[in-house]
Amino acid sequence: MASRSGARAVLVLIAGLAWGWLQAPTMLSPCFAQASPEEGLREVVAKIDGAASSDVGRVEEALIQEFGVKREDLQPLLEEKLSYGNIAVLLATAASSGKERQEVLNLLKRGKSWTEIAAATGTDLGPILAKVQEVSKKMEGETTAKPKRKMKFAPGT
Repeated sequence: MASRSGARAVLVLIAGLAWGWLQAPTMLSPCFAQASPEEGLREVVAKIDGAASSDVGRVEEALIQEFGVKREDLQPLLEEKLSYGNIAVLLATAASSGKERQEVLNLLKRGKSWTEIAAATGTDLGPILAKVQEVSKKMEGETTAKPKRKMKFAPGT
């Protein structure tokens, strides 16, 4: 009887290991992979655009804070039919690359993707994505500054 239960335990162990090996490829599938910067950029652009549909002022204020632009600087970009999310990417690309906004806009008008624009301006999407995420955080009222710690006093002081 003991050998039967031992054999059964071994079979269960082998079956479990085999199942694990069979599942390993699915664990490496794209759904478990980290999003590419392009995908991350699309997500944050959608988030900014969604917020702009309900509170344009908050989004404009976040762009002004992050990039040091004036409200009037945003108007020509809006006239080009850019969404607020894409304006954030354009401003982040210009800031990260040191290129003029108009140069970045011209590349966008030619149908280039943000990945191609980043490459053409000598930068990559990582720093651009980080800046656009900062806009999103500012828009939500979050800051990257660490909260101030309260002073702790020793008893009797």
